[in-house]
Amino acid sequence: MTPRSDLADSPVTILLASFNGARFIAAQLDSIACQSHKNWRLIVSDDGSCDATCEIVRRFQKRFPVGQVQLVEGPKCGIAAENFLSLLRRAPEGYVAFCDQDDVWFKERLARGMRALHRLGPEALGLYGSRTLVTDANLAPLGRSPLLRRPKMFENALVQNFAGGNTMLATPAAGRLLSELAQHTGEVVAHDWWTYMVISACGGTVLYDPEPTIYYRQHGGNLVGANLGVWGHLRRFRRLLAGRYRRNMALNLQALRLLRGYVCPEVRRQIDLFEMLPQLDGPRALRLLRRLGLYRQSRLSQMVLCFGAFLGRL
Repeated sequence: MTPRSDLADSPVTILLASFNGARFIAAQLDSIACQSHKNWRLIVSDDGSCDATCEIVRRFQKRFPVGQVQLVEGPKCGIAAENFLSLLRRAPEGYVAFCDQDDVWFKERLARGMRALHRLGPEALGLYGSRTLVTDANLAPLGRSPLLRRPKMFENALVQNFAGGNTMLATPAAGRLLSELAQHTGEVVAHDWWTYMVISACGGTVLYDPEPTIYYRQHGGNLVGANLGVWGHLRRFRRLLAGRYRRNMALNLQALRLLRGYVCPEVRRQIDLFEMLPQLDGPRALRLLRRLGLYRQSRLSQMVLCFGAFLGRL
């Protein structure tokens, strides 16, 4: 077990992708400043904001020693996932945490994740994520994100993310792997889903915290919403019928091909079989789904997955 003093001294690099976030980013930055884990460094990659986002970050930057808060120019491609990948490409050695521009972190957000990951050992390939407390634009609580009870493994990662990137924390070994792969990875569905696939495919340990660690603000401008309750399932079902899920699967397959040199033979076979799934429908697709052991976290979403496979929409 790593001594508590070493735990407190372990550096964490926070990667924040921003774009026109002036309305809420100051509150997010203040919650970073209030973290109980004090050894953090923040890199903000701004993707071409035309509001006061960069000015707010610069004011925040002046409150800390030179180098602790860094503002860099993003890729300016209009895709948040690519902005996060660009951040991973420049991330220094150490623990890595993702951060959105419009949330508010609990004071123990980093410390709680650090304690969980340290139990795995210093060289472990580990990823931590938690539930969120979903709120409206004024931080009034709306409910907790769904509690996911099934194992967090590659068979789940192929068809579903397990936690929001705004709660994720990766060990130094995981950070190195993600940074290396990000150098060659193109478009992805979402940086956090991609992260889950990479770490689980490479034999890492994925830790899921059933307690929320952030206020997940919903304000109408979110790129990805909370998808609470039945309405969330209905939105996913509509995306499936519209072909959105099929496009996501194609992007995931593209990213998975880059993993072939990093994974064991069994996982390579899974990836090869997974590549066949979009070509099938009806009973053949369902049989392959079962053979692969793919699963989502709830019964209803599993039914949607099977229905999509039967229709040939995966």
